[in-house]
Amino acid sequence: LTPFIGTVGTTVSAKGANFGATQGSSVLTFNGRPATIASWSNYEIVTTAPSNATFNALPVPVIVTVNGVNSAVSGATYFTFASPADIDFDGLSDSWEMTYFGNLNQSASGDPDLDGVTNLMEFLLGRNPTKGAIADNGINVNLKVYTPLSTP
Repeated sequence: LTPFIGTVGTTVSAKGANFGATQGSSVLTFNGRPATIASWSNYEIVTTAPSNATFNALPVPVIVTVNGVNSAVSGATYFTFASPADIDFDGLSDSWEMTYFGNLNQSASGDPDLDGVTNLMEFLLGRNPTKGAIADNGINVNLKVYTPLSTP
């Protein structure tokens, strides 16, 4: 399996033998999720890493099933989904920073919308860091997020 680490959408090649000349009903899965196949031959399958198979940057199994039987893949049989690019090492995805701020000058501890939720928490929650938290009744909510200093 090459490469064995990448992001969603990475082109991945699985090499082995006896995959079958055509895909037919055979599948290649990442963490049990079928991948979209770009090309299939008896010795190589080319696909892209699917978005629905990630698991917190832990390696996930990649399995080729031919006619209902798991087939051997040479080399690595696990794929690790890397975190989104973060070239400034602030814990925030660069694409997230560019989407909401248009630059990479933000900090994880920043709170530009003054809602009490840091940029890092907004990023992890998948929220817009430039708009304060709004309750169901339309009233702004000032959230406080506390992190314990130690665990019991």
